[in-house]
Amino acid sequence: MSQHLDFVRENEPTAVAFLKALIEAVHFFKTEKEKSCAIIAREVAPLIGLDGDDEVEYLHGQWSALLCPKPYPEPLAVENLYNLDVAQDPQANFIGPLEVWDTHYLRMIDDSGFIDALYRDR
Repeated sequence: MSQHLDFVRENEPTAVAFLKALIEAVHFFKTEKEKSCAIIAREVAPLIGLDGDDEVEYLHGQWSALLCPKPYPEPLAVENLYNLDVAQDPQANFIGPLEVWDTHYLRMIDDSGFIDALYRDR
């Protein structure tokens, strides 16, 4: 864990750029249905055996609904990761479930208005 945090601290501009790119990719997927469906049809459909535009559009709708514009960890994800860690090492239960999550870079991006600006005209 600390190795990853050390990398992020030593490469903050890259980490922030990565988060912004992730946020922009989610925005693209949620707001550019036709382009996203074309990508799914070309890249994903052959791999998972989708037949036809209706299945591609259905998959896009399902995935789009699951993607949050602001990718903060969901409570169930926090709980699931914590339970997996404790199952792997029962000694890990002395750590609080949120202690391993560092969302301050995401918060900084969110507070800057970056995410809201992407969706403002939608």
